[in-house]
Order: sequence, then C-alpha cells, then structure tokens
Amino acid sequence: AASPAAAAPRLWQEPAALGTVSAPGAGAAAGALTSGGEAIAAWGEGSPAALRVAVTPRGGAPATSTLDDRAGRPAVAADAAGGAFVAWRHDDGAGGGPLRIAYRSAGGAFGAAQDLGAAAGDPALAAGAGGLAAVAWARTMPASGALQIVASVRQPGGAWGTPETVAGPFGEVADLHVGLDGAGGVLVAWREPSAIRTATRPPGGGAWTHQTVAQTTRTTRGLDLAAGDAGAVLTWAEARSDQTGAVEVAVRQGAGAFGTPQELPSTALFEDAPRAAVDDAGNAAVVWPEGFVRADGWAGIQGPILGVTGRLGQGFGAVRIVSGAHTGQDPSVVVGPSGEALVAWKDWLGSVFAARTPIGGEPDTPEPVACGPKLDAPVAVGVDDQGTGTLLAQQSGELRLIQDAPASDPVAASCGRRLLPMGSAVAGRPVKLDGLDFVPRVYNPPALRSEWDFDGDGAYDEAVDGYQATHVFPRPGRYLVAMKLDWAWPRAGMEGSEVHRSIVEVASAASGSPPLVDFAPPSRSRRARRTPATLGLRAALRRGVPVRLRTKPRRGTVLELVARRAALHSRPAGAARVATVLLGRRAAPAKVGRVYVRLSRGRAAVRRLKRLRLTVRARVGHRVLWRETVLLLAP
Repeated sequence: AASPAAAAPRLWQEPAALGTVSAPGAGAAAGALTSGGEAIAAWGEGSPAALRVAVTPRGGAPATSTLDDRAGRPAVAADAAGGAFVAWRHDDGAGGGPLRIAYRSAGGAFGAAQDLGAAAGDPALAAGAGGLAAVAWARTMPASGALQIVASVRQPGGAWGTPETVAGPFGEVADLHVGLDGAGGVLVAWREPSAIRTATRPPGGGAWTHQTVAQTTRTTRGLDLAAGDAGAVLTWAEARSDQTGAVEVAVRQGAGAFGTPQELPSTALFEDAPRAAVDDAGNAAVVWPEGFVRADGWAGIQGPILGVTGRLGQGFGAVRIVSGAHTGQDPSVVVGPSGEALVAWKDWLGSVFAARTPIGGEPDTPEPVACGPKLDAPVAVGVDDQGTGTLLAQQSGELRLIQDAPASDPVAASCGRRLLPMGSAVAGRPVKLDGLDFVPRVYNPPALRSEWDFDGDGAYDEAVDGYQATHVFPRPGRYLVAMKLDWAWPRAGMEGSEVHRSIVEVASAASGSPPLVDFAPPSRSRRARRTPATLGLRAALRRGVPVRLRTKPRRGTVLELVARRAALHSRPAGAARVATVLLGRRAAPAKVGRVYVRLSRGRAAVRRLKRLRLTVRARVGHRVLWRETVLLLAP
C-alpha cells in the first residue's frame, strides 16, 4: 500500500514554544487534536506545578491559560463535536486532593472546573460522539486505606455522574486507562503485578462486567489501551528471564470481550514498553523499542523501533522496522483519519524522529522533527482531516508544539537534508559525502551498504560499504544527490532500505578555494575596533566552513582545516590531513581581517612532529581581541 505521505511529501515546521514543564520527561504533557483541527496541550508549570493549557487553532498561534494553581499530571481528550476535556488531580500538598475536569466547546474557552471527588492518583480520560465522556481514577478507601478504581461518566448533553466503583481494593493501581466503544459503553483497563484486567459498563449505565485478559507468572509492565468505535487494543510487555520483555497484544471487537492475547515477535529491553493506537474504523497500530541480546547473554543492546499494523478482526501484518537504521526509544503513535499511523520516537542522541506508516504498508523514510536543537519526550497528538500531523516534544524542559505541512521542495528544505559534504564541494576536486547521522554508535549496529546517484538521473552511479562516498563533480552548479541506504540489523529478517536526497552546491575551481576566515578588520580606524563580532574560529569549524591558518601574515606555510560539527575529533579531509582539537576558552567572535598563527617551532621541526601546538590570535591593529590554542595531530 502506498503511503499518502510518500505521494505528498511533508516536512516538520519550526517548533512553537508553549511553556516550561515542571517535571521534564515522558508523561509531563498531554495533548489531543479536535475534529476542527485545534491542538490542545496541557502540562504542569512551575513549583508547585500550575496546570497550564494551550489551544492552537489550525494555522494559528497558541493561546495559553491557567486552569489550576496546583495540579498533578493532566489528561486531555477531544470529542467528536470539536470540544475538548482536561482532567487532573488538584494537589493538596499531601498526595491527595479532588479530581477536577474542565470542558471547552469548539472555538470557545475552558469553563470553570468541576470537582468529581477525592483522588489519590492521576486520571485517565476519554471522549466520544455527542458529548459522551468518561474519566477514571484511583481513590483511597476511608476505612482500610486501600485503593479502589472509580469512574464518572458524562452522558451526551448532560452533567458528570456520581463516581462509580469499578474495582478494588488494591495495594496500588498501575497503568490505568479508559476508553469508549461505538455503542456508548465505557471500558476501563489496568495492570496488576501478574494480571491484565478490564471492566466494562454498558451504555446508559448498569453493573460493571470484569474480565481477566491475561493471567501470567511473568511480571507485566507498560500497559496501554487504544479504543474506538470498532473496538479496542490492549498491549503490554511481559518480562522474560533474560531481562528482556515479550510484547503482548489483545484485541476487542465492537462491544465484545477481549480475545486471547497474542505474543508478537519482539524483544523489549528492561522497562521499554509498547504503545497502541486505533481509529473508529478499526485501523490499528502497535509499536515498541526493539532490543538485542549479545552472545554472552547481556540484554542491553538498543535497536530500532518496530511495529505492526492491521484492522480489528483481520489481524496484524508482519513486523516492520519503523526507524530504519536508527535506534529508538519512547515511541508514541496515533492513527489519522486516512488510516495512516504517525509514529514519533527519540533516537540514541536524543533527537526526535517521526515516520508515517500506512495500515498494511511499509513505513516511510524516518524524518527529523526539528533542525538544530534536540527534542525529547515526543507525544504523537494526532493527524487532522487535512493530513497535518501534530507532536508535542520537550527542549531542555521547554514544551514545544510541532506540526508538519506539505513540502514544495523537500530536498532543499533544511530538515530534509541528511547528506552532508565534508567541506566545500569544488568542481574538479574530490569531496566526501557523509551520511554519518544515520548510523547508531551502539553495540552490534546494522550492517550498512549505500548506493549513490550523484547527478539526479535516477541511476545509481556507485555502491560502497558504509555510508560515505567520495565524488568529483565535473562542473559548478546545484546537484541533486541521492543515497539509497541498505541496512541489516543483527537478526534474521530485519533488513530494509531507505532513500535520502540532498542538494549539493558545487563552486567553481577559481572561486571555490576554501574561504579565508578572518578576524581582524582591514581598517584600523576606531570605528572598525567597535565593529560587532559575527563569526569565530570554533563556530566556523563547527559549521563546516574551511579555515585557512597562516603561520605569518600574508605568507608562510598554509594549513587547511576542515571540520564538521559531528566529527570534530575525526580526521578531516584537508590539504594537511590533520585532526583538530580546540583547547582553551571559547573563541570570541570577530568580523573580518586575517588569522594569525604563531608557530612554536621552526618549519623543519614541524614536519617531524606528531603533534603541533599553535597559538591563534585575533587582533585589531596591535590590540589582541582573543587568543586560543589549537592542537594539530599529524597523520
């Protein structure tokens, strides 16, 4: 099945700042997408945590407000009428407080919060058609101090009902979830140390019916519930003796009971857990972080994000690798109106990636969600009727909202460029093209082989082992370069490929020599001394700008240093083939002029050295602006 995203390429836009989360990490924020395309996000901010909520209309800027001055972790759900609910526990400072809920109609503002009774934990929330909604939470029983699960149901057009006892007593309640079926029934699921249980309330009210979905001697963890009109999916992990986990899935069609759990071909590491999503038509997806067990029995090798898709009643298809040659963790998944799953995860470096997967089809090529700053703790919020995907993620404790949009030129866009020339590309000179960002630096990485199309004609010109290729572009201009990366993870059946494209700007030989990055302005006037700084040596190297260092002003031996942000400590492709390590304080930026280098030894002695320490000075006239030591390691 062809992916809609493949037919109409999309790129993630600039993240929009929402606020600061009080407790960074997974679960710190919750979000939902309304039927009108409005993104609702809720989080705790400050200490004690105040409940903040942001409403971002389609194509507009977020508007934030405060719903409570002290709150636990919130839950968010959107109904079919374009409205949204936010539920949370008001924090009384002693681990308790009332359960509160607020509603916002389509295009309106959140109304006053309603107290639903005492709570001892964070809520689970679900909303459906006609204003039907349900919230479940744990509360302490007055006599024994044990916990019980309670739920309140809001009928269409009505008020929230009196909390009803669902199950209990318990010593603790873990992974509590609630969902609605197409008939108006309410489903509550929770995890016990060796069992997965559910309770169902029929439409309109009545007694709760209980089911033990799984009873196991193995420890369970990470229960997740996804429910829609066509049914529901439960997924969790069960610990094996080697510290890995097996991913289990149970399916419920319509308003019936859950079927026998199915163990997927999987290896979840330690506390990694699967996540599930389903739409009202019954399109479902389950994703999890895959791991590997080393030959000596060490179960700690992080692998890619895996997943299965299917339709309720028809089963799941084959396991697919969603993250390609990348490792991944903390996945999140939603299913959009077209039946396409949007998966987001964090890679080994802490960057957030996303991929779309058509139900029953192959995942698209993973794309970075943000250029530049790294993001963390991704939450897949939803996909609207126009195909726009929405994510929440964190950047150093700051909550960000990110959406994608159709890409007129995805190859030239900054977030779509994954192939990087190492240095300047000059006509007639060899340049190395690097796909280093694809490769996880972990134990047992995938075996990689790449094919390269250097002229954009659709035919691959060269095949190499690894992810780098050297090429000589014959003429200056803009070249469309494509790399087809074939990968094979260290287990049978885990092979695949992905294609990445980039525009390479090739300069002419006359003008393509590495630009001289200068620091002292040519003018020695007082005005020049006050010129603001714009670029420093360290910044130039990190940005991949070739830098020419002269031993003396205007004459002497020239050493050419070419470095990349991701490869400062590797051997760069330069005339002297030297590796660079920048020492001392950070270089102060400067504007124009020349770089002065004082050699500590004579030129003949330098040729015999394995290490060469240079002192770099930037000055205006006789005034030294800054001084930095550079250590050159000879080949």
